[in-house]
Amino acid sequence: MKWILKGAFIAGTLICSQAKAQWNMQASPVKTNLTAVSFKGSRLGYAAGEKGTLLITNDGGKNWIQLKTPVTGNITSVTIIDSNAVMISSNDDGAGAFIYESKDQGQNWVRVLSDTRTFVGAKSQDKSLYSTSSYIYKSTDRGRNWEQGAPLNLTSTYTRIEFSDSSTGLIAGNIAGILKYSTQMLRTADAGKNWFVLDNFSYPNANGFAALSAINRDSVYLVSNFYDHFSPGDSCQLSLLTNFRLVKSLSNYVWKFDSKIISQGFHDRINDCKFFPSGKGYTAGDKAAIYLTFNSGKKWIKDYKGNSAIKALYMLDEETGYAVGEGGLILKRTGPAFVETTVSGLNIKVYPNPAAGQVYVEFETQKDIELTIDLHDAQGNLGLQVGRKKYARGIQKIMIPVGQLKNGLYHIQLDSKGQTLASKTVMIMH
Repeated sequence: MKWILKGAFIAGTLICSQAKAQWNMQASPVKTNLTAVSFKGSRLGYAAGEKGTLLITNDGGKNWIQLKTPVTGNITSVTIIDSNAVMISSNDDGAGAFIYESKDQGQNWVRVLSDTRTFVGAKSQDKSLYSTSSYIYKSTDRGRNWEQGAPLNLTSTYTRIEFSDSSTGLIAGNIAGILKYSTQMLRTADAGKNWFVLDNFSYPNANGFAALSAINRDSVYLVSNFYDHFSPGDSCQLSLLTNFRLVKSLSNYVWKFDSKIISQGFHDRINDCKFFPSGKGYTAGDKAAIYLTFNSGKKWIKDYKGNSAIKALYMLDEETGYAVGEGGLILKRTGPAFVETTVSGLNIKVYPNPAAGQVYVEFETQKDIELTIDLHDAQGNLGLQVGRKKYARGIQKIMIPVGQLKNGLYHIQLDSKGQTLASKTVMIMH
């Protein structure tokens, strides 16, 4: 039997029932710049931005409705607590910075925190809420009560909180040096009881912070910006931070770590990113583009190109997600749609599913037939092909080795004389 293994970026023939993944513009009721987006499930989502702008959708982005908020400045983050409760944070507009919470999808708001510096908020996997301003705050009762934690550096501005699990989280931003901004991050490994600074000398350079994505507690993708003094530059760099270990310093503890530069330079001002354990990842920036990688950032392609700067991403999974940006821009990415097909009498079965090292394709033919069997990934790329072969009438069982394929959803397609006779989906998980 002849096997042909195709490279990850070689385009293959799409099956007849597949539609290519793409970003589509959603109808937005505002022209205000949007800088944050979050979803709970496939239907409920919020988008937020400048001048207290907050939008809600309950139908997966088909319709967006503007909500009234008490924020007069900019909303810096939106955190969905549950299907009804939502939390927003604000910058310091001269009267202070605040955290507000609504229990009825934004119809009514209660101020739950106030401080003198810009807030940003987040939720961990155990549903604890966190926020940063002059201090680190934590709530374990859905925002009703907040515990004031450690004070934060007065010369730093923090713009991101992210948890990889219920215990491990990062706070990220920039610290003002003598000549320029540089990245500063804090890490907790005990659900916020203790936060310690990441070692400055473990970073690959002194670039400023732009975005991060933690795929697990010990693997963090960091996008840093080549700042021009205290203004962000037009290029960014991607690094992978791993092997975090807590080490005693002169006066306290610091997190040392290993760092590796993955991509030397993005010719864009990157604002947000999202990576997955499979190696798939997205970045978005001011050049109105969303970039896509299949190999953990080593190579990138443009997944979208528009006219407005993109400020934030939220991916529901590897294929489906949302992006927001300047001028009220809202984009939705829908993954390729596959419909499993079969010809009467073929009776195709695929197992195990999920599969790891190998997958079996079993089918029954009513007559002798010549078939080609292909495996396409979710982007339609041809990952693996069984050479054309004649099969005798009766039950056939074929073993296909999939150990060299990347994790993800694949579509097994049986073709004969240019016609697709059957297709089935299988999840590859090593």
